[in-house]
Amino acid sequence: MPIEQRVVSQGRPTGITNKGREQAAKQPEVPEATDKQSNKLLKALIVLLVLMLLGGAGTTLYLIKSRDPGPQPKPEKVAGEIHAVESINVNLSDSHYLRLGFAVQLSTDAEPIDNARVLDVAIGLYSGQPFDKVLDPDHRETLRAELTQELNELFDGEVMDVYFTDYVAQ
Repeated sequence: MPIEQRVVSQGRPTGITNKGREQAAKQPEVPEATDKQSNKLLKALIVLLVLMLLGGAGTTLYLIKSRDPGPQPKPEKVAGEIHAVESINVNLSDSHYLRLGFAVQLSTDAEPIDNARVLDVAIGLYSGQPFDKVLDPDHRETLRAELTQELNELFDGEVMDVYFTDYVAQ
């Protein structure tokens, strides 16, 4: 009597014949990626892509900002025309007066200035000043600086300096 042998396995039947077993033995097995591995890979790629985009945006902003030097300092004024103003008598305190003549140093890009406006500022500044203070050299320089500042404000920064041509107090 012939003896029959049977092999019992706990797995599912594969349905592979001897020919199929020979082919499977020749080809190396490739492990299949699980869902968890593919999700991790996808997340890593997304994070990498976001980091690359942020890095590119940061680099672009840095390059744009480095090209923009920001507000430029105003160029220094260059001395231009000297505008002479006719001498005038200004009443001081205690019945004294001051004979005042001066010239205004303008910048090169200055528009012509109006004598009436210049004299109005000078009269307003010197009228009513005490006689003793007008004769004091320190106070005279203070008044000159104040006159220069007021004229500079009046004429939009075009006045650079004021030079006295006539300064007699009596």
